[in-house]
Amino acid sequence: MEREPRIGMGGGTEAPGLIKPRTILTIGAVIAGAFLATLLGLWNLATREDEAVIDRSAQIVQNAVRLIHEDIERTLGVYSHWTGKTYDQLFIEVEQHLKQAAGNTPALFSDIGIDYLYIVGPDDSIIYALRDGARTNEPLSRALPSVQPLVERARSLAPDALPATDIVAGKDAPILAAAEPLTNGADAAAGKNRPVMLFGAALTNERLSRIGSRLEIDDLHLGNEPPDDEEAATRLPSSTPSRGVSVHWRREEPGRTLFLSALPWFALGFASVAALIGLIIHQGLASARLLRASAVRLGESESRFRDVADAASDWIWETDGDRRLTYLSERFETVTGHPRSRILGIRLDEFLEADEVEKPLWSALIAQSDRVPAIRARYRDAAGNLRICRLAAKHVIGPDGETIGLRGTANDITEEVEAHQRARFLSLHDSTTGLPNRLMLGQFIDEQFAKSGNAAAEFALLYIDLDRFKPINDAFGHAAGDQVLAEIGRRLRGLAGDGNMVARVGGDEFVMVLGGMTRVTEIDALCLRLIEEVAAPIALPSGEAYVGASIGVAVAPSDSTDADELLRYADVALYDAKRGGRGLHRFFAARMKQEALGRQVLESELRAALLNDEFVLYYQPRFDPRTLAITSVEALLRWNHPKRGLVDPNEFISLAEDTGLIVPIGAWAARTACRAAQHWPGIVVAVNLSSVQFRRDDVVEMVRGALEASGLPPERLELELTESVILENSPTSREKLAALKALGLRLAMDDFGTGYSSLGYLHSYPFDRIKIDRRFMTGTDGIRDRRALLDAMLALGGALGMAITVEGVETAEQLELLRQAPCDEVQGLYLSPPLPAAVLEVKLGNDGDPAGVRSAANRP
Repeated sequence: MEREPRIGMGGGTEAPGLIKPRTILTIGAVIAGAFLATLLGLWNLATREDEAVIDRSAQIVQNAVRLIHEDIERTLGVYSHWTGKTYDQLFIEVEQHLKQAAGNTPALFSDIGIDYLYIVGPDDSIIYALRDGARTNEPLSRALPSVQPLVERARSLAPDALPATDIVAGKDAPILAAAEPLTNGADAAAGKNRPVMLFGAALTNERLSRIGSRLEIDDLHLGNEPPDDEEAATRLPSSTPSRGVSVHWRREEPGRTLFLSALPWFALGFASVAALIGLIIHQGLASARLLRASAVRLGESESRFRDVADAASDWIWETDGDRRLTYLSERFETVTGHPRSRILGIRLDEFLEADEVEKPLWSALIAQSDRVPAIRARYRDAAGNLRICRLAAKHVIGPDGETIGLRGTANDITEEVEAHQRARFLSLHDSTTGLPNRLMLGQFIDEQFAKSGNAAAEFALLYIDLDRFKPINDAFGHAAGDQVLAEIGRRLRGLAGDGNMVARVGGDEFVMVLGGMTRVTEIDALCLRLIEEVAAPIALPSGEAYVGASIGVAVAPSDSTDADELLRYADVALYDAKRGGRGLHRFFAARMKQEALGRQVLESELRAALLNDEFVLYYQPRFDPRTLAITSVEALLRWNHPKRGLVDPNEFISLAEDTGLIVPIGAWAARTACRAAQHWPGIVVAVNLSSVQFRRDDVVEMVRGALEASGLPPERLELELTESVILENSPTSREKLAALKALGLRLAMDDFGTGYSSLGYLHSYPFDRIKIDRRFMTGTDGIRDRRALLDAMLALGGALGMAITVEGVETAEQLELLRQAPCDEVQGLYLSPPLPAAVLEVKLGNDGDPAGVRSAANRP
């Protein structure tokens, strides 16, 4: 039975037919959809253009009004600065001289458009008043009933501040008003006792009409109702939103006008396109009939390719019985770059070479008549590059049943193989530094133990952690951090030498394995060189970066012969090095294992303490040094251990920060302190915020949640942060501080003066208070010998406009000295120890007397 011919390589049994009616309907629907989509897009553009015109008009109107307001400000600045005898007599209420001095003001009404001029005395009496260029006795409260808040603001202005401005209500129209205290430049101390000069210009429809004519904006006028469909509006800003002024004008719609005028031409163009497509479809139907007739004839010429039609290929090939290439498809030249004429006639195995692992399959392909699976082969392209292809082949059987050649396809898989190799490389290497990762490190250590056979493997394992790396990420960004890690990796590779390994096992953690190095002196020398090398400056596009290194060392076989255990011991030694300070190295010792176990036990107990509600807060009062009244309290964390009793925070805070437990513990402390302070009216509660908590993205939400849950007013919460926050000086830190400050709470810098060089940044952070550390109040030579340093720090705080708390007051002499100093609060054991909440409430009932505090603290 004869087979039905197929069209195309491996095609189906049917030849192409005519275009079906459904296809024509689909094309028509697509054309109509395109027309509607384009129409909607143009309408959207027109609408957006009209909205942009309205926005620009609104901005122009607001700018014009703002310029009038600024003219009033400048003029007021000139007239409010008087000099000499005239001002002095004004200040002592000699009205005659004021009138003489103010007599030149009528020009304001004609030149600048000032409608109101009032000079208001310190007691709100009217010293001088003009309206529309003429003297008036009308009270300010009647002429401008809502202007009093502006006058009060003007009285509070600093000497060098700009005039206070606002839009206030007038009798007939809103008033553009500005006010500023009268001054001679030398009466800054007069404060609210200075007279205030007020200028006002009425924003009438007549004035708006003149502005609209100048700006080519039609029918600009005041409006009290929402604008109708033919109007646009903008609202002029005011300090009191309810007093804002709405200005209306006739809206322009150029986009809509253009759209409507272009719509007929647009429709005509689409109709023409539709007609053209219809003509093309008609011609296509005629061509399809001809193609169907010729498809049958073309099928016979493609029969030799039917056996390989199932394989999608880059090029097709065919050989004779001697395995010499007799046919190559046109894409062969495109893929390989070789001319077909040069390759035809050579043996297949002279052009292609099988991988070593697949040579048996290659031999079977060449020698046997059975079909073999696809194999991988290599060849060189015209440029000399090694390429890899997947070869699919089938033996061609002649009429007598013998093999007369091979026929098949070749697919270039070079990129696929390279991608697989890259994936394998990335599975064993760190993408940032190119160093081996933890998986490859484990394999390498296992190989060291395996190579030694019966003998014990000898090598040193250095666990390296970078110091001060996170501030680089925060200050310069993660891209800069990656550059630092890559540079550190390069330096470590240079120190390790051949045959050894450097791996990156964490964010800023590296491990170095040094074969044959077991002597302490050798390892000491290498660690010192490593620390020095890492500490060298690293050049970045945005500046130089500096990091340090801490190292933990474990040695095989003396410490362990197990890879995981050796890594763990080196990590334990690293923890000991970091606890001792930056830039140190430590060898693993048995005691460290016990300490690590102790930390694990302590960590478990801390987690249990959170679940069992074992934490409590004590509150240490802070006093006004002169009245000795309690002004605030500091919440101090204590752990009520079920076996050990009260545990000092110095024993567990460091571990809580290392493990991250400080986050839930700190959140609990904030909620508890806010809830307790709600019962102590007028008392501010201070809560310490750990640097680990501060670095978290949710710190602001945590504090907001504590305030909302307790109902404590934000101004009665003070957060204490250490100088390390300023040291980082990153945009993220500044944004978080600003967000915390926006909640309405207070910010205090704890332990001021004890560490970092933060003075250069302090003024740019929104701190309200600095706390001077207790060490400045103690010493064998007595406080008087430290008075100069303490005075300097107090003066610095005052210069920055911050409140000051001095900690560590432990004697009557210290308290007496601080009473004479410019500090706001004192705190210390002489005044009161930290107290439980119940004892503190008793003290607050004794009106804050320190003697009562000590008495209450001693009660059983």
